[in-house]
Amino acid sequence: MIQYYYRLGFEAARKLKQFSHTHGHSFRMTLAQQKTEASETLHWKALGETLHPLQSILDYSLLNESTGLDNPTDSSLVHWIRDNLATPCTQVRLIGTPKTEYILDAQGMHGCVETILHSSHFLPNVPPGHKCGRLHGHNFGVKLQWHGNTSVAEIQIVSEPVLEKLNQTLLNQIPGLENPTSENLSFWLWNTLHPLIPCLEEVTVFETQTAGSTYSGNGVWECFKSFSMDSAVPWNSSYQGFTYEITLRVSGTLNPALGWIRDFGEIKDVFAPVFFLLDHRALDGVDGLVSSDLADIGTWLVEKLRHDLPEISGVDLWNTESTGMSLRVMNKQKGA
Repeated sequence: MIQYYYRLGFEAARKLKQFSHTHGHSFRMTLAQQKTEASETLHWKALGETLHPLQSILDYSLLNESTGLDNPTDSSLVHWIRDNLATPCTQVRLIGTPKTEYILDAQGMHGCVETILHSSHFLPNVPPGHKCGRLHGHNFGVKLQWHGNTSVAEIQIVSEPVLEKLNQTLLNQIPGLENPTSENLSFWLWNTLHPLIPCLEEVTVFETQTAGSTYSGNGVWECFKSFSMDSAVPWNSSYQGFTYEITLRVSGTLNPALGWIRDFGEIKDVFAPVFFLLDHRALDGVDGLVSSDLADIGTWLVEKLRHDLPEISGVDLWNTESTGMSLRVMNKQKGA
């Protein structure tokens, strides 16, 4: 499955019923469209032509006036964007603050909220000499996603006491987290929070800004590791360049002793020789790469990595702040 993304920001003020004052945000809205055929430039052009008129309405405006919404909360704004699109899209996303997001798709409304935990841990079962066997710490990010119209405030009221148990502590000392990998931490959070938040859909733990794990209660984890590369691609009779943001995704069950699908360091090592073929290169000279389209790069990456990383389940690629693509595939651990 290939899904294309187009993202734009806008600066706007609003007055919400729960506040007595007018305030402002830097918003980001993203449209997604699922496609199977090629010509991603046309997909992005169509998404941009759909989104730019809304940006013109919203940017540098008082949202109560520009949208006609009496109380322009994030959840009402994402509905307003969806309802005012010239062309229907697979998904509409809106980030109103750095830690909150609303998503509207065929399944309905989804909310997300993130928090940071300043926690320490060590992994007791790693091989001798592995750096994660030493006591260390992270700014762990925790992202909760739920389905329905429950507010961020309601989720935070329930989740904060649980998250505070993890904050500023040695995770290994908490029952059930004797081996606190990001995968086991996402599992522990799911099992603890889902009985309290029945609408919870998934828990994501960011061990770093570029690596983490998502669990949604089905016995299968999705883990991710992000990279950036600088490459050139043909353009007219010359070349243009991009700094690509690449996220590799692996899915499956956990090694019961180690508590992960694959070590993030191991994923980086497996990717290194493939990354070498793309980084600081002209992509039209890469053997086997059909074109410089993101979908072709993603497909090429999956095929190059399948042998040594059979758990690979997807690739996300962004080549500008506005344009991106995600490719999802089945792997052996997922039953393909």
